[in-house]
Parts: sequence; structure tokens; C-alpha cells
Amino acid sequence: MKITELDLRAEGKQYKSAGRVFKVKECGLLDVETNTYLEYLGIPLIELLEMEFEEVKKTKNPYFRVRSSKKYYFVGSCGCSETTTDYNHGIDHKLFNIANYFNDKEYAEYVAFKETLMRKLDKFAWEHNTKVINWCDSSEKYYIAFSNQYSELMIDWDFAYKSNNVYFTSREIAEKALEEFKDDLMKLYTWEFDFLGEHYGTISY
Repeated sequence: MKITELDLRAEGKQYKSAGRVFKVKECGLLDVETNTYLEYLGIPLIELLEMEFEEVKKTKNPYFRVRSSKKYYFVGSCGCSETTTDYNHGIDHKLFNIANYFNDKEYAEYVAFKETLMRKLDKFAWEHNTKVINWCDSSEKYYIAFSNQYSELMIDWDFAYKSNNVYFTSREIAEKALEEFKDDLMKLYTWEFDFLGEHYGTISY
């Protein structure tokens, strides 16, 4: 878009042009790197009118706290996403402090889905593994991974590097888990989000 199409009344809005990022401030465009207004950069008017601008979208952090009396989401005791209003009460502070507090409904649903699925996988591992996973030995530990290159689930293994994966004592058990939870795992690993939107200021307690 051209400079005549920009919304110079939207304080804080950002636009990008030719590698420079400008922020709307006091109805003008401020170069965020040099802290200089566009009008003082010495760009000839004819070039200024030909410049192409692109709006810079900000990513919304789903964990930022909402304003007082606004709605937020959390994972309830049933494992589902629930909603309530932040009245600055003790329960609001508690949910925020334990990171069970989201300003985005879809992300709350994603976290609820992910946590439930991980517990189901962990339960499956306890019910089917032939022994307790022991990271002090050199035996192979198997887990389910997702290949972004091929958009498919796969079985991988490790014996030295531990992560937050659910581990199985054999490839066969891991393959059974993959088969049982395949649809949910694909949903988890291909979940798409749209975090472009308003920024919320975070409040700590």
C-alpha cells in the first residue's frame, strides 16, 4: 500500500517498507531503528509517494493477562476448556500464576487437548511397557514423533537424551500406541493457530 493509504491515526501500528520498520506516533511515521520521523529522513517527495508499505502484524501471546472484567479461558477439572471473567480475585491470580490462563479460546482448547492426550499416552505406556523406563541403562527408548517434511507420524528412539516425550520399551509397543492414538496425534501436530491480533499487557502477582 502507498503512504496515502496508511492509517496514521492508529497509534503504535507498524508498517514496513524497504527493510525499514515504522511506527505510527502522533499521526506520523517513526523509524523504530533510528527513532527518526519519516519526514526527516531526506527522502524526496516523488520517491516517498512511490514507496510500498506493508502492515506489520503483531503476534498475540496467548498467556498475556486480559484487562479487568474481561473474559479469559482455562483448562477445567474435566479436562476441557472453560471460560470465566477476570475480576482480580484470588482464583484469577492463581490460574494466571500456574499458567492455566489464556486470552485465546482456541489455544486453551489446544492445551486441554494436548494435556489429555499426553496423559492417555502415558497411561498406555504404563499398561503396556514391559518394565519401568530406566535412563541409567543403555537400552533403547521409543517414542512417537511427527515429520514436518513428510507430514506423517513415525517411531524414533533414544537412549541418552531425555525429553518430554512419552517413552515405550519396544518399537512394537510404540507402534500400537501410534495406531490407537493416530488421529488425535495428527490433530495435535497439525493444529493451526492465528495469533495475529491485539497485544495484552501482562500482570504478575
